[in-house]
Amino acid sequence: MGGLARLRLLLDTHIWLWLVGNPGRLNPAILQELRSANNELWLSPMSTWEALTLHRKNRMYLADDLDQWVALATYGTKEAVLPHDIVLAARTIALDQGGSAPSCHSTDSPV
Repeated sequence: MGGLARLRLLLDTHIWLWLVGNPGRLNPAILQELRSANNELWLSPMSTWEALTLHRKNRMYLADDLDQWVALATYGTKEAVLPHDIVLAARTIALDQGGSAPSCHSTDSPV
């Protein structure tokens, strides 16, 4: 009895990218929770897919060695289950649309 409850935090893609590449963009209280050993960080494979897709489209730079970048950027996270209904929904995402990068992703500095 007593002690703090362990939280399972499912990271949004931009929160994850800021955490690994630009933690100064995060609110200090949020950053403290994300770095707390009392909490578990969970990441969907769709976030990795999204980051790699943005990199492939030159909308953000991750690294020259993407295998190493993914290994380092996902270290310490638990892989969230990707249910079949999400995969089915993802197939409807148009990949070759033009336009500017989402505001949550920086194209100015590498992650």
